[in-house]
Amino acid sequence: MDLLLEQSDVEITEVDHDGRTILHYICGGLDKEYPVLDLIETVLQAGVPLDQESATGLTAFHQVLCSGYWSVALFLLDRGADPMISKRFKYNHSLLHIILKHSDSHDGKCELVGRLIEKGIEVDTYTDSPVFDPRFNEDDKIENVIGIRSPDTLVSSDCTPLLLASTREYSLNNMKMLLAAGADPSAHVIIRDVEFEGKTNGNRQVFLSGVFRHVWEPLSQGEGELLEHVDPIEVLLQFGSRLDFDGPADSPLQEACKVAEKGQFALLKILLGLSEARNVSESHVDKLISAYKDKTEYTKIHERLEIFKKREFID
Repeated sequence: MDLLLEQSDVEITEVDHDGRTILHYICGGLDKEYPVLDLIETVLQAGVPLDQESATGLTAFHQVLCSGYWSVALFLLDRGADPMISKRFKYNHSLLHIILKHSDSHDGKCELVGRLIEKGIEVDTYTDSPVFDPRFNEDDKIENVIGIRSPDTLVSSDCTPLLLASTREYSLNNMKMLLAAGADPSAHVIIRDVEFEGKTNGNRQVFLSGVFRHVWEPLSQGEGELLEHVDPIEVLLQFGSRLDFDGPADSPLQEACKVAEKGQFALLKILLGLSEARNVSESHVDKLISAYKDKTEYTKIHERLEIFKKREFID
């Protein structure tokens, strides 16, 4: 690099046909065999703009987020990179969506989320994707958008960043930061997959139902699958995630009761045991109590609902 910079006919600040600088190339793609941080420092000192946007609105910082290089992203922030130049991307993906779609345990990811929150990034941005239809060759019409194969950010759902954090491994701390920053734990999840639309009495679900659908389909998997996801469910309930729903789809509490009808009580026990009156309306609990009151085969479900009502709304 030093040798190239000494050449009179080398202009390091030149850009390609898409407006990308050499910094974009250094920060994109796969793992490099050369010392990336040293090279970034060299080109910055040589005058390459840190925050120059490409024709598609990407800076080098955005490029490195799409590649999942958290340590490099933090390095760019430390050098003064402005992450807020473009706050949203194709199909309304935010920087938080881009970061949280990765499933890894690197501490840098959590630090990045925290620093973006400190800079005032919006925490409840919804993606806005076209409907995914597996009957057709989606590769012909779905674009690769800055590292995200659109529209299926999360199995063809439109969602806020919190849903990504709630359904990815190693993201409990990210969840807590988003919730502490005001993320809505009851935000609706929009189903964008024709295979699911119609099976849920509508394409909207309350947040917990979206979590269940993505990490544990209650009526098709055993309780062992659910127990692996107790921690994020507990955090969501602590922050007030709703058990009821104002739309036509089943509420999380209704789903738990239906699973209990099959003899699997873990989900119902978790929801009722970790929830308070603020998580559900008394009228919704009464509705379910009435539904199971005269069904002797479901006496245990009725009893658990009655105990919850007495604890939260009477005593």
